[in-house]
Amino acid sequence: MSLETHSRKRGLSKDQRIRRRSEYQSIQSQGHRVPTPHFVFILAPRPSGALPDSGPRLGIAVSRKIGNAVVRNRVKRLIREAFRATYVQFGDRIDVVVIARSLRHPWGLSDVASEWKAASERIIRLTSRLVLALPV
Repeated sequence: MSLETHSRKRGLSKDQRIRRRSEYQSIQSQGHRVPTPHFVFILAPRPSGALPDSGPRLGIAVSRKIGNAVVRNRVKRLIREAFRATYVQFGDRIDVVVIARSLRHPWGLSDVASEWKAASERIIRLTSRLVLALPV
């Protein structure tokens, strides 16, 4: 398997990403927030026009306050990898925007994953409430 093929398999597909600015704005205005020390999760039920069975969709927001482009890209990679490891907790019909607040250095995947696991009970409780409110 070539390196290009391997890296493409690991990425999030278009169906798994929030891509439009209008979608980000809608989720941020209508979504429910779950804060953690270094991240803010904004969870919103998926719009009725989107594919319902494609799993949760992820959007990432990392401002320049976090650091230069190299640091911001590393943070985004860590967020995507943590999302791949924990996406089950978000449910199928949920859109998730993760905002990076501030990160300490050095910051690794285990740090991100442990913080997300600490918030998982609140996230699961909120996603189950949001999914129950969705029309069938």
